[in-house]
Amino acid sequence: MKIVDVRCDLLTCTQRFSEGGTVYRSSSAVVRVLTDEGIYGLGDPLSAYHAPEAIPALVAFYRQELLGEDPFRISHLWRKMHSASLFWGRGGLGLSVIGAIDNALWDLKAKALNVPLYELLGGLAESTVRVYATGAASLHPLERTVETARAYVAQGFTAFKFATGFVGQPYGSTNLARTVQQEVEKMTALREAVGPDIDIIVDGHQGAVTRPWSRKTALAVAQAIEPCRVLFFEEPLPFDDPDGYALLRQQSSTPIAGGEGFMGLADFTRFFDREALDVAQPDVGYHGGITETLRIIAAAESRNVRVVLHNPSLGAGMMFGLHLAFARHSCQLIEILPVRTDLQKAMLAEPLGLERGSLRAPRSPGAGLVWDDQLPKIFPFVPGSGERQGEG
Repeated sequence: MKIVDVRCDLLTCTQRFSEGGTVYRSSSAVVRVLTDEGIYGLGDPLSAYHAPEAIPALVAFYRQELLGEDPFRISHLWRKMHSASLFWGRGGLGLSVIGAIDNALWDLKAKALNVPLYELLGGLAESTVRVYATGAASLHPLERTVETARAYVAQGFTAFKFATGFVGQPYGSTNLARTVQQEVEKMTALREAVGPDIDIIVDGHQGAVTRPWSRKTALAVAQAIEPCRVLFFEEPLPFDDPDGYALLRQQSSTPIAGGEGFMGLADFTRFFDREALDVAQPDVGYHGGITETLRIIAAAESRNVRVVLHNPSLGAGMMFGLHLAFARHSCQLIEILPVRTDLQKAMLAEPLGLERGSLRAPRSPGAGLVWDDQLPKIFPFVPGSGERQGEG
């Protein structure tokens, strides 16, 4: 079997983070690795959510490293792609696109062998994986946030995540006292609403805003919400401050998490070496695909750091995080959109069913994804639809 082409299609779909919630327009890229035997694999770079127009050119760049190659030689092909862009592609868009192609190769190989992808990753560690609902912003008034949390619990989720701050309130626009007060009010209201047995996760979102919190503010929030017993505090500081993360771990009992915006294994190692994380959050669609994410997970496991995969993909990318979680005991919880997008529904080989807060292992070959040539017509790409960050 030989690789005969690598293609990329940009798609735009709508999403919402709760039933009846606000509808957003977002974009995705589907990467296809095609073979001379008609077997194909699919991947989806997380970076397409932000900069979709940049993805096809990068796929075309890496395509040259794959043509005529044996698709089963996944490690060899990952190294070829990485080496071809070693000067500039060790992180960010380059590593994300390498990851999408890498995931497509894993999908292709599992399809060719007619087994679910997790079978190639060590087999099932668990027959079910617990998931948490993600994506909903914290809203004014606070009652709306509480209503959404209650809806998640009614759907069967045993864990959910909300952001710090409120919609329409840029980070850095409130003083320390008010920032701490409103986060305590929010977490207290959520805990009272859902009781002691539901896990609450708080996302600081400080890695992608113009005026991120100082260490002093982040620490004050982490200490103030300790009585609310959150499962972990995600991204309380910018991505480039491992010493700040370590400080929070040392001076607060609130578990500290991060990783979605790190630049591959090298960045995670900086944080691990400083004992800066209670929870590592690699993303299979951003950190070099399954091949690199396995290395990150192994490094986390060697340091007894929990792994909760970042997994917010609108399309194909969601399934790769799930298969990894099913194959690793250290991944006992994973992020998931509470409402499937129409694009996900169109690409899933079988539906995902939530039972008591967990998903059962899929049985379809590969990652459980299918391609239809009509998808670009059903979900036509809208230029400029990538998510922009900043003031937020």
